[in-house]
Amino acid sequence: MVFYSLTPNKLFQHLVKKVSEFNSSPTEEGMYEVIFPLCHLCEWICPKGKSSYENKDEKCLTKEEILHKKLYGIKSYETVRLLCNNAKHYNDRKGLSKRISSLKGARVGLMRVGDLLGITHFMIDGEEVRSVFWEVFLAYREFFDKP
Repeated sequence: MVFYSLTPNKLFQHLVKKVSEFNSSPTEEGMYEVIFPLCHLCEWICPKGKSSYENKDEKCLTKEEILHKKLYGIKSYETVRLLCNNAKHYNDRKGLSKRISSLKGARVGLMRVGDLLGITHFMIDGEEVRSVFWEVFLAYREFFDKP
């Protein structure tokens, strides 16, 4: 299934661009643009989800099923899903409003090379969201980079 000419690979290329922009200059709008493809690309890659592999031997899993299983085993992916669903439904699932915050200005331990001094650090459970996003993004990148 496709959405016009948008394929999982094209959605990933879009994600690459949005993650790069967000990492360079984190904004609420940028987070919104990253979070949806970061969460839902998995469904485009493995549309049947866990049901496609739950009764299969590990050795028989497809590349797509391996990615799905891997993502659902990453705590950061659960965090991405929570953020995405809260943004999508605009409600406070699992007390998210008490778990998120933002810090204006460069902070030791959070700043990265190239960050501007006026950066905003978006936090969840004491972790900067760029780190959360990056772990999930790397799983996708590995999937698309391997033949």
